[in-house]
Amino acid sequence: MRLHNQRVVIGNNLQSLLYAYTHNVPIVYFNDDRTNPYECLPAKLSFEQLPFENKAVVKKTSKGAVQFGRNLVELKEYIAGVLSLAGMVYGSDVRSVTIVDKSLELTINGVKKSIIEFDELVVFNGDLIRGLEMEDIIEKPLRMVDECKVTTKKHDTFLLYGEHDLAERVIFTKHNRLLAESHLDQLAAEDFEYSITSLKYTVKDMVLQSKLPYFVRGLEVEHINRRVYNEDINIYKEREGVVYDHREIEEFCKKNQEHILAGRQEGTETPHISQDAYHCQIHRTISDLTG
Repeated sequence: MRLHNQRVVIGNNLQSLLYAYTHNVPIVYFNDDRTNPYECLPAKLSFEQLPFENKAVVKKTSKGAVQFGRNLVELKEYIAGVLSLAGMVYGSDVRSVTIVDKSLELTINGVKKSIIEFDELVVFNGDLIRGLEMEDIIEKPLRMVDECKVTTKKHDTFLLYGEHDLAERVIFTKHNRLLAESHLDQLAAEDFEYSITSLKYTVKDMVLQSKLPYFVRGLEVEHINRRVYNEDINIYKEREGVVYDHREIEEFCKKNQEHILAGRQEGTETPHISQDAYHCQIHRTISDLTG
């Protein structure tokens, strides 16, 4: 199958989905299994001019009641669902993408191939594309996520804030299960000070200091697994017809709103996909199904 579009988006983050939604352009979208499923957006993040909102929720933390925004994974799934039903997502089973001149070769299920020709390709994560030439690397600390089980009784605390780079944040996924998130450089990650044993003691101290209830036999921490993610940002060389977008979500949303408002004032606005009757019905249907 061979298709042609003036503009195509490729990415795996919220920004790429919002771009495709706002500009009404198709997207090659990959699910990002590195995202913490309990991650919430900043409460102050605004999606003005778009038909969904960042509903703030107050949750209990070690610093008291704190406002959190919408769950990141749920919002990404929602927007991806709207785009998919509108026929704006290319290949939900894409295994690889290769760029050749001004076209993308999509391998689906390891066998079938589709060719998407483009005039402009907006790239939110160049690591998803084979054939791009790397130019530089912006080094970032490793992100280390440890899952633990603790012998705490039922409680309503969502988050504990740490005082060090080991277990900077502890998110309770259940009253007795948690994810401890740390950001460390490579040397620190291999040091005993940041080992699983050290982590268990750190988490135990944090739980005790927060005065969460636990059983009479004492507070115990059982380590389940550790996942380490490389967060380095690879910078790729400029290429004709390819635009790279590395903006963080706060900057992206601010500029996105400015773009929509400027287009309305100048009469050049590109309607986002919920502004015609068919896509508006899709949006409402998904809203009804997800509450």
